[in-house]
Amino acid sequence: MCRTSRSESVSRPPPPIMHAVMLSLILAATLGSAARGADLDMGAFVGTWEVDVDRTLEAAKDSPQYDEKMAQRMPDMVEHVMSMIQIKVTDSDVVYLFGATEAAFRYSVTSADDTSVTVALAQGSNETSVVFTLVDDLFMNFKSSGSDDMDYYIWMKAPEEPTE
Repeated sequence: MCRTSRSESVSRPPPPIMHAVMLSLILAATLGSAARGADLDMGAFVGTWEVDVDRTLEAAKDSPQYDEKMAQRMPDMVEHVMSMIQIKVTDSDVVYLFGATEAAFRYSVTSADDTSVTVALAQGSNETSVVFTLVDDLFMNFKSSGSDDMDYYIWMKAPEEPTE
């Protein structure tokens, strides 16, 4: 299931090519703390997440692709491009939010342990395995069988928007 609407407006839409590149990266890649000793469930990941810039820049240093050129361009990319992206996890979907674009993908839990949950993420007729892992009990990382593009991104819970 894929939806492409969002009620909020963005002051400056991303360039079409950047939007297409980021959407394809996130779709490939995507697709509370818990008590130790017990298996997690997706409840530990339910909420809206945004990239933690400092933790992501530090984690990126562990990437085999990290080099001097990446070290120079990564801070700008993470701070500017990734600031427009959020991942929302619900009880049944992983939702990618990029500016005014929203794409939701139904998931089913396939396994869990005390720090991670593996889900099968439906992408049309294809299925991608995604492992969600808690980092320091407060942050999230996910790795996908479809891509390694997001392997070193660390996500934090987004501040909750006030309700009226």
